[in-house]
Amino acid sequence: TFLPVPYKPGVSVEGGGDPVFAYDADGKLYYSWIDLYGGLYNSSPGIYFDTTYAEMYWASSTNGGQTWQRSTNGYIGKGVTLEKINLNLDTVIVLSTTGLDDKEWLTVDRTNSPYHNRLYVAWTHLGTTNYGVTVRRKLPANDSMEAPVRVTSTTEFLGVQFTSLGVDAKGGLHVTFMGTPDTQHYALYHSYSGDGGASFSAPVKISDADIPGFSADAKKRKDTIFGIRPNGNYPCPHLSIDTGVTGNLYMVWSALGSTKDDTLGTDIYFSRSTDNGETWSPGSIINNDRDTENWHYFDHFYPSIAVSGKGIIKVGWYDRREDPYNQVGRYY
Repeated sequence: TFLPVPYKPGVSVEGGGDPVFAYDADGKLYYSWIDLYGGLYNSSPGIYFDTTYAEMYWASSTNGGQTWQRSTNGYIGKGVTLEKINLNLDTVIVLSTTGLDDKEWLTVDRTNSPYHNRLYVAWTHLGTTNYGVTVRRKLPANDSMEAPVRVTSTTEFLGVQFTSLGVDAKGGLHVTFMGTPDTQHYALYHSYSGDGGASFSAPVKISDADIPGFSADAKKRKDTIFGIRPNGNYPCPHLSIDTGVTGNLYMVWSALGSTKDDTLGTDIYFSRSTDNGETWSPGSIINNDRDTENWHYFDHFYPSIAVSGKGIIKVGWYDRREDPYNQVGRYY
């Protein structure tokens, strides 16, 4: 067992999550997660001050997860928010915040490149003015991560989220994410680092995507999936790289459509790059039950993708085609 408690004593855990695992080439296992914790201070009747710490950690195991080691420098990112809560007026006022670090993803360079066994983590910093996709790296001999490197700037995107990343056969680092230049139109993007995460190329659009709860028309319709809380209905974009045969990059995600909501529920989209992410094939729907003639729709969501050493691609997702009421799902 592993108890991911905060470093700070005497606090209340308020939540967390986003667990991710990654192995290095020698079998060392890395684990990352988020802790939300803090405490309330009652200053007067009905008035509280709430300090919330949002901290992203990493730990490692050399015996397959039987025991874990945490470094005193085991932070990936951390932020703090101070809020004033007025129960009488039912209001919450943010007094100060350093932002929130969210939705991290791990990968390790398991190739024979100069960056062998280097640990990378990509995530989204949700600040008021300094938001963006961020990457940190940890060298094999170190017990702390190096300084963060920005993948996106605030002049390129007004919003970003949902990173995924992977390493190609030559040790190149690839980062993908959802982004918007105007908070109305969303797309998936790719950026590349050929120097071990020290710098990144300008993001290239993979595909437009109409995202539930994000895109302009989706916000108006308040798209929901039965049984899924609205802010959990996210596109789940996932990158996988063929390091054994073709070198191709593959992406999957779920969306309501490409440039608009097709009003047929969420589908699973796929795109491929054969030139190291410089260009991508048009996003295509891979679930084969879309019935535009009869206007029947079923939701498909939370996809993931993996490529074997022989170049075989496998994609999995939740699928509700077997239930005419679109409520009970199976895994396809």
